[in-house]
This record gives sequence, structure tokens and C-alpha cells, in this order.
Amino acid sequence: MRSPAPLIAAAVATLVVLQPQSASAAWAANGAGNGPATATFVNRAAAPTATQVGATVRLDWGAATLNQGTPATGYTVLRHTGLGVTTQICTTVEPTRTCTDSTPVQGAVQYGVVATFQSWTGQESPLTPFSLDALPPLTTVTSNPVPNGAGWNKSAVTITLTATDAAPVASLTYRIGAGSPVTVAGSSTSFGVSTQGQTTITYYATDTYGNVESTKSYTVRIDTTAPATPTINNSISSDSGAVGDRVTNVVAQTLTGTADPGSTVTISRGATTFPPVVAAANGTYSAPVTLVEGANSFTAVAADQADNNSAPAAALAVTLDTVLPTVTITDPKNGLTYRNGGPAGTILWGDTCNGTPGACGTSSDSGSGVTSVTLALRDTTTNTCWTGTGHNYAACGTALGVTGTTTWSKGIVFNVVNNHSLQLTITVTDLAGNVATGTVNFFA
Repeated sequence: MRSPAPLIAAAVATLVVLQPQSASAAWAANGAGNGPATATFVNRAAAPTATQVGATVRLDWGAATLNQGTPATGYTVLRHTGLGVTTQICTTVEPTRTCTDSTPVQGAVQYGVVATFQSWTGQESPLTPFSLDALPPLTTVTSNPVPNGAGWNKSAVTITLTATDAAPVASLTYRIGAGSPVTVAGSSTSFGVSTQGQTTITYYATDTYGNVESTKSYTVRIDTTAPATPTINNSISSDSGAVGDRVTNVVAQTLTGTADPGSTVTISRGATTFPPVVAAANGTYSAPVTLVEGANSFTAVAADQADNNSAPAAALAVTLDTVLPTVTITDPKNGLTYRNGGPAGTILWGDTCNGTPGACGTSSDSGSGVTSVTLALRDTTTNTCWTGTGHNYAACGTALGVTGTTTWSKGIVFNVVNNHSLQLTITVTDLAGNVATGTVNFFA
């Protein structure tokens, strides 16, 4: 900077210097006389304030002067990004000390102000950090109680809306079904919903910068009515033995019945439950189950989409019997030869079992009980079977019935003239259809 020097001119000289650049000076004459020239420069401006207004940024700053007090004549506002990019936002002429960044960038930036005096500039002000919030709030929904996996509740619910944002949340707006919109101040609100069926909640939040969240929706599903009591058909899929008595020797079964269409039916046997099935549109269902030996009692419960449970169905009784009956042939004896007890050349096997009072055999069943005992007498020498009358033998066919089930006998007359070998087979069947046989071989 030049040192003061005498000047014969019309005015005292004024020096304007750019800081921190190299100094420069100018003099202007005003009047006449002698005096020293005093150098000066543009003072550094103060840091601006940055305020978000909607999607823009308003910048304000204080007045700047020259070092000797003369006011600055104008200002330039700059924006610096983290990528090293500097953008001129605006220039103003004193006394205007505010401007708007109408195209701000998202994220962190810095703003600075440079004061000017005519053609000279001062040093840029300290930088003001700023982060633009051009994003809308984000609202989350919670339901109390929480809906089940299918999205349903079986009671009234309380809905809570909670909005979060980098800036303060100004308000929440929601609408319940076709009702009128409701706007509440703040970032959170709660309300109840008790309408049966499906109710759609629409909502959005607004922050203090005017950023508005896009409208979202949440559906509340409420069903507090239990489904009708299901039924179990009075039959099983594999009813061995006598069909319709539900006494069987088949473990794997299928139960059928009716329930509310779309409801979930769960079959149970005591503390044992079987995989649930869904009733068809016509209300029918089919459920696989298994039996345990002996008595089984099945019932069913229907659940709707909200997990409301029906009253249990009337129990269905099913008996599993997989144990074979026992067969004991007391007469004739295995391996013996029979030559007495009847007319010459014949033998009688009957109620007295070859002359000995009592049964010719016994059978028993620990499960469902014996239902039938049949007899087949085969002449193994001629491969023919007794027909059940006289001395007649013919091709083997249908077995013959006997008298009794737990103790039994049959009057048999067979020819012994030719000293043939005979085989007696007793077949015992129980109520579940289990079949056991007993066989003796003897001679006549």
C-alpha cells in the first residue's frame, strides 16, 4: 500500500483496497489544499443466516463497511458444495441484504457473502453450514392389538400414526373410511376403529418446511363374530368289517363334515390335534386323521379369519381294532384217527364233540368282538370239501357256518371207508374285519 504523500488537489484522497488481495488505491479531488492521504479497504462481511422456506433457502446478512466506515455498495452470495463447486446465488445493491436460493441442492452445503464497494471486493465472510430438507416426512402405522397373520383382529383396535423427519413435523392428516379428513398438530396421533369388516385409513404428514408426504393407506380388518359350530359326518373313510359301525382295523382315516365356507377346521382327539383344513366354498371339508388302538373320540372346532373359534362339534366315536381273534379247536385232535361215534363206516363230529359233552372249539377277541365263525372240511386225498349234509363231498366253495361264536360246534358226518386224510379249518372274524384261522389235520 502506498504511504501517505502530500497532494495539492481539490479533496482529501480516499483509498479502497481489496483484502486479502494486493492493495490498490484511488484518490478523488474535492476542493483545494494540502494534506495526507489515508488508505482503506473493504471489511470482511459477517456470516449469513440460512433459513429454509418450503423448497427454497432464504439468506440474510448484516451491513458491511469499508475500514474507515464507509458503507459497502453491494453484496454477492455464494454457495459451496462438498464437491468443491461454488455457485453464485445472487448479487444485491445496498441496502438490500437478503436473497433466496430458489434452486437449492439436497444435502450439506455452505453459504458465504462477499461485500463490494464499487469495483472493489472484500474477503468472503465466514461460511454458514446448511442442510436442505426437501424430503417429506415418513409416517408409520401401529395397531394395538396387532392383527393376526392374515391381517385380521377379533376386537376393536387403536391405530397410532407416527411421523419422522429431519425437520419438525407440523401436522398429521388422516381419514377413517369415507369420513372427513382430520388434521392434528404434531408428529403423532392415535384413534380407535371398531367397525366390523374392512376399514381403510388414509394418512399423510407435513413438515414445517411444507414438504408433504404422499398419501398412504392402511386397512383395518375386524371380525368379532365366531363361526357356526361345524359338524362331523357319522362315517369314516375306511370302515372295515361291517360298514357304518365305525369299527375298523385301518389306522389312517379321513373325516368329513361341514363348516362355514373359508373357515379353518381343526380336528382333535383328546389332546392330539391334526393339521387344520379349510372348508370349501360349499362349506364341506375333508380332514386326514389317525386312530389309536381301542376307542377314539373326535371333535372339531372352526376358526374364522380373525381367529374366532366356534363351539366344538358333537363328538364322533370310532374304534380301532387291529388285534386278530384267537382260535382254539378242541376236537377233532390234530393227527388222530376217528373211527367211532356213528353208523358203520362214519363218524359224527357235533355238539358233543365226538361223544364228549362241550364245545368243539372256542374263539375270542380282545377288541371289537367275534362276529362270525365258519368251517371248511377238506378231504385232502380227493381234494374235495364236505357240503354240510350227509356224506356229500364236492368242489370246495363257500365255508359253512357253525353254532356259536365264542364256543362253537358243528354236527359233521364224514365218510371214513377209504381211510382218507381230512383237514378241518376254522375261520374267525371280528367286528373290525380281522380274520384268524385254526387248522387241524386228522384221519378218518
